[in-house]
Amino acid sequence: DNINSFFVESKLLEMSPDLVVFTGGGLIRENIIKNSGNGIINCHMGVLPMYRGMDVVEWPILLNDYENIGVTTHFMGKGVDTGDILKIKKISLKVNDSIQDLRIRLEPVMVEQMVSTVTEFFENKINPLKQKLDDGKQYFIMDENLIALCQKKISEETGKQ
Repeated sequence: DNINSFFVESKLLEMSPDLVVFTGGGLIRENIIKNSGNGIINCHMGVLPMYRGMDVVEWPILLNDYENIGVTTHFMGKGVDTGDILKIKKISLKVNDSIQDLRIRLEPVMVEQMVSTVTEFFENKINPLKQKLDDGKQYFIMDENLIALCQKKISEETGKQ
């Protein structure tokens, strides 16, 4: 029930994994991170380091930063989306896109990104890139009015009426 529990920590100590893949949400405590072999890989539905945190599909739209919509695989660290960057995959808007369309389209991209990152990690083809905390911002859940504004902006950008 709790990824940061003593039970999980003891299982990691028992198993001694080379790498852990995290597909949930939330923060991982240091006791779990330090017992996860080479680290814990997460796939974040946003482009790091610029967009850490929540609703990071919407924030680039609100900020007219359409080139920074995508996903990032990274090692988890103590902070929110602050660990070393492993791979970034950006996507472009399509005609008649909506925010929901983007989120749905990003889901299989996240799976492909995670699989390719883990594979390339074990093939020694990944060069982690350290993040500087001041290279980006942490974003929070958007108010419904900002989400509506994002939808309006994306509709105008993609031609959806």
